[in-house]
Amino acid sequence: MKHIIGIVLLGFITLSGCGDSEKCVKMAAENTELKELANSKAKEIEAITNTLNEVEANIASIELAEQQIDSINAASGGKPSEDQKVRIELRVTAIRNYLENNKLALEKLQSQLARSQNQDKLRGLQAMLSKMKADAEVKETEIVGLKTAIDSLNKKVTDLDQSLAATSGELNKNVLELEQRKKDLEAKEALINSVYVYVGDKKDLVANGITKREGGVFGFGKKSVLNDKLETAKFKKVSLKDTKDLELGDVDKTDFLTKHPSDSYTLLMVEKKVVLRITNPEKFWSLSKYLVIEID
Repeated sequence: MKHIIGIVLLGFITLSGCGDSEKCVKMAAENTELKELANSKAKEIEAITNTLNEVEANIASIELAEQQIDSINAASGGKPSEDQKVRIELRVTAIRNYLENNKLALEKLQSQLARSQNQDKLRGLQAMLSKMKADAEVKETEIVGLKTAIDSLNKKVTDLDQSLAATSGELNKNVLELEQRKKDLEAKEALINSVYVYVGDKKDLVANGITKREGGVFGFGKKSVLNDKLETAKFKKVSLKDTKDLELGDVDKTDFLTKHPSDSYTLLMVEKKVVLRITNPEKFWSLSKYLVIEID
């Protein structure tokens, strides 16, 4: 390049010392030719330099993407999350794009060198070009291997996710079955432990169909007896396990119309009110699940 510029300067100096007009015209034409040659060489060198810069920039970008992939892999401990896998795949795609751009740039550079008229000075570039092409081929092989590894990892993760989903589905099914069984057992237990209480005076008991009046002579001496069929809906349902005290109210008389062992309960006076205290619930309810007390 310096040699070409020197020739052009020499032409200017020679031209400035010219005295013969015909000779000056000839020298001016030669000088113009030299200037055009210099400009052509400069543009040629500039084009080759720009292409080399493009190739080097792509190589730098590839190395950066590879470093980022290594960093992600290191941070994940070889088990990248979904977000990390996406980031790795994006960088792999970027590397492939850089490699493709380099391939095109190297082909362009090969064509530029082939057309160059200054082959002696560009032989070094030819060697550099060959090395770059070889490096690009190695990178392409590496990226194919990396893509294969990522695809394999994705398949393993997908298979694992499907296995976990199947296991989770089976587990959820089992949990739902257990919950339903628990509810059924609780319902059965509640039913088993349900007992029914009705406390009322003679009129109330008869009016609600709990008892009827039988016996006696000429309307005298009748007593209350339970109806053959009792309607559970008219009773107060309580839990055998949870019910220990039943308040009967301020009453003078209590008559048990259902049978219950006498040693399983006691009657107390609490704040002027009679309270039935069940001391042995299992025994108290062993003869009947119904408790009917006539009060007066």
